[in-house]
Amino acid sequence: MKKYIILVLIFLSLFLFSIIYKIENRNILGHFPSHQNTKENKSTSPYLNLFIFFSVKNCKPCLEIIEVLNKLPEEFNVIGIIPENEFAIEEQVRRITKAKFKVVSQKKFKRFSPNYYPTIIGVSPREEILFVLPGVPNEKEYLINFLNDFFKKANILLYSGQN
Repeated sequence: MKKYIILVLIFLSLFLFSIIYKIENRNILGHFPSHQNTKENKSTSPYLNLFIFFSVKNCKPCLEIIEVLNKLPEEFNVIGIIPENEFAIEEQVRRITKAKFKVVSQKKFKRFSPNYYPTIIGVSPREEILFVLPGVPNEKEYLINFLNDFFKKANILLYSGQN
């Protein structure tokens, strides 16, 4: 009888540990820091947060992408994230890159740091990561097509985050 009780206790402890593990590792990327991706003008129309990880130094594709992001409609909330060692003052970075969107240091985003620049991460109003778009050849054209298609197809995801 003792053996059965010990086996049941071992089984229960393993079961509880597996539940705790699943809860802790449910979403590998987790939620984005909420202090950055809130749109000031919350209306009834859906919006998509775009976080672009880019480099100011020697990154021609990054600068091409910034041109596209500057021209996006108001349904897109863009925030640029650059490495700490390249970030001095936001205004200086804006002047160099000609970015019309908010630019911040990568300090609070280290957990989400990509391997390649530019990388764009789409985040819902509920702070859930919807997609990760790493830098690809012909990024400028690809990004325009991808965002148009995604926004048409993902309205339900974006509306569900609105109150």
